[in-house]
Amino acid sequence: MRLYGKGQRQIVRGLTISDAIHLPKAYRKDIYKHLYFCLKFDPESHLKKIGHDDDKNFFREWLIGRINFVYSIDKNVAEDMFEKLNRINWPL
Repeated sequence: MRLYGKGQRQIVRGLTISDAIHLPKAYRKDIYKHLYFCLKFDPESHLKKIGHDDDKNFFREWLIGRINFVYSIDKNVAEDMFEKLNRINWPL
């Protein structure tokens, strides 16, 4: 157990609760990174580049799950992520 003083970043279960409840910036940036590269190239090329080409069947569902978690905390950010997700050309 850790005790955090005033002014320090306070994290509980992956959520930052210092001044208000929000997700860490690194979590949001990771999702935006995947969305960016899927839009720039395509999901299969992105997965091959990061070495997860065997996970291509579940990548979209994994990404939707992460965005749904963001939606439960910050709806405005998640709506932007869903808009980008819907622009991706997913293979059938």
